[in-house]
Formats: sequence, structure tokens, C-alpha cells
Amino acid sequence: LAACGIGALSRLLLSAGHLFDGGAWDLAVGALAGVMRDTLPNVRVLVVTRAAGAGSGDFANDLAAGSCNSSGMSAMTAEMEAATLLGTHPSTWLRASREARVYAATQRLLIQAAAELYFRHGVRLGPQGLATLTAALEGSATHAADVDTDSELCRRLCRATAAAMAAVA
Repeated sequence: LAACGIGALSRLLLSAGHLFDGGAWDLAVGALAGVMRDTLPNVRVLVVTRAAGAGSGDFANDLAAGSCNSSGMSAMTAEMEAATLLGTHPSTWLRASREARVYAATQRLLIQAAAELYFRHGVRLGPQGLATLTAALEGSATHAADVDTDSELCRRLCRATAAAMAAVA
């Protein structure tokens, strides 16, 4: 659905942009920039952080210590292990993960639309429109670089994804 909306907005701006005055461009670029800010995927919420000093730091062992069967063996299921690692039920985590992926795909479409807009109508935007568009593109690029270069975050996301997929399998 977002792809349809972004595609329609992009087609409107590209095909009718020559008819826009400065105020219309400010409104259009402001809306595009606002959507770019609002759809930055927050993948950090997908990884659980534990407060210092809370438990051993090993979520699975903390839960397993309190959930042994009569023989003293751990009765922890894959779903319980995943819930401890994820901080929520695996299916809830997977929904949040899908939402982050949708936001990332939306960002890609918005960046493409902004770039096409710049190349087709950049001379019509004026200083404020160019500054707004550039700031939105820089914000998206900075956000992506921050996530991509955080190796600990990437490692934890891979581990969380594997745990959630194993639990719901």
C-alpha cells in the first residue's frame, strides 16, 4: 500500500512539477521529508537490553534456573528461550520485525522518489526546498549507516531472528 502511495506522489511531482509555484514545492518537499523521517525503521527496539546487575546476563539461563522439571533438568521450550532472548513472544517479535522491514522498503522507495524529484525539478525547488530535501536524504543515509556499522546490533538481530524463527517453526 505504501508503494502505491509513494508511486502516485512521485508520478504527480514528476509529471506536474513544472506547474508548481514555490509554495507548492515547499509543501510537497516538506511532506516527502516528513514521511522519510516518520518511516525510519527502528531496529534497535528489536533487541533486548538488560539493565546492569539484573540477573546473570544470560536470559536463557536466568529463566531455566526457575523452570526445572522434577528430575532437575531444564524444562525450557524453544518458545520460552526465544521469549527470554527477544523480550516478548516470538510471534510478536516477528510482527515487529516485519514492520521494520516494511519501513526499510518504504525508505528505499522514498529515497528513489526524492532523487528523481531532485534530478527532474531541482532547479524549481528553491533554497528552502533543496535544503529540506537534502536534509531528509542525509537523515536517511545517516540512519542506515548507523545501523549497518553497528556490528553488535547486527549480531544481536541475527541471533534474535534465528531464535524467533526456531520458536515458531
